[in-house]
Amino acid sequence: MLAVIAGLLIFLISRWHVVIRLEGEDEITVPYGVEYKDAGATATVEGRGVPAPDRELNVRTRGEVDTSEIGTYTIKYRAWSGLYRGVKVRTVHVEDVIAPVILLESRPEHINFGAEWTDGYSAEDDHDGDLTDQVRVEGSVDTNTLGDYTIVYTVTDAAGNESREERRVSVVDEADPVQGSKIVFLTFDDGPSDYTEQLLEVLAAHNAKATFFTIGTGSDYHKSLIGREFDEGHTVAVHSLTHDYNKIYSSDEEYWADFEAQNDIIEEQTGRRSNIFRFPGGSSNTVSSFNPGIMTRLSQEAAEKGLQYFDWNVESGDAGRVSTADGVYENITTSCESLSNQGVDVLVVLCHDSHKYTVDAMDRVLTWF
Repeated sequence: MLAVIAGLLIFLISRWHVVIRLEGEDEITVPYGVEYKDAGATATVEGRGVPAPDRELNVRTRGEVDTSEIGTYTIKYRAWSGLYRGVKVRTVHVEDVIAPVILLESRPEHINFGAEWTDGYSAEDDHDGDLTDQVRVEGSVDTNTLGDYTIVYTVTDAAGNESREERRVSVVDEADPVQGSKIVFLTFDDGPSDYTEQLLEVLAAHNAKATFFTIGTGSDYHKSLIGREFDEGHTVAVHSLTHDYNKIYSSDEEYWADFEAQNDIIEEQTGRRSNIFRFPGGSSNTVSSFNPGIMTRLSQEAAEKGLQYFDWNVESGDAGRVSTADGVYENITTSCESLSNQGVDVLVVLCHDSHKYTVDAMDRVLTWF
């Protein structure tokens, strides 16, 4: 009798009870198709006044979560010690939270004027399967109109998850590819200048086309020569508005602001923007070393913008090493012959139409080529 009374007093005083604590949240959401691993739970007997007979208890779990089926699942946790029992519940929602994937089939970023262009894409969702026929397409490409086009693709699954992709395509007016194994690209930086008109006449006499990487520091007359370059079949591209190394390479934002300002001038003179350019100093320049890493970032950003930059493998030397027409001629012909003998078939020659002696050398250079 005394033992019963003592047990009753202990029960009343201690108020022992089983406490179950879940690892993690009581209610969670699990992505459809992703393996569910329960975090488990711990259980103890707790009370007051008199020590509990068993502090840590085994927890038994009942219930399963099938992530291959969307729905709500319940996991029950049970533990007991003698007469003392505890129950805890976790609610698990299996939901489709992953957006569909849109795959754009490979297509050229630059299409010749008048050429045929067809789109291609597909969409797949982890729960809903093939959603290609539900893709919404905004925009199109008119190959009979020069310019830049953006096509936007969006698709939404049954759970409301949306995906979006973009494709950029430029319709360009390009001549037929140069035939043959040996190709020379004559490129001219830092113009137009007072000597560009003379250069255009020399190029026309040889029926040769050049690439002009233009700047915007000249007069209105110089800017108008950009339009003439374009009209006469040459490629007009971006070099820089200011060609101020300290300014344009001070930040990514400064560089692209300068780039777009020069492209505005090109569009004003030609009716279209350029998607090719040359970094002032080249992509491996040292003039931007005061801002470490900027050239790597700019190169990556250019690719993301659908732009392509060009360096060179032949220097005329007119940027400082020589200052005569003879010197320009000798540098170009000697370097080109050497590279050609080494098996280099594509030569990109760096010149500057801002120097009269460079322009004076071009008749002989073109004749030699």
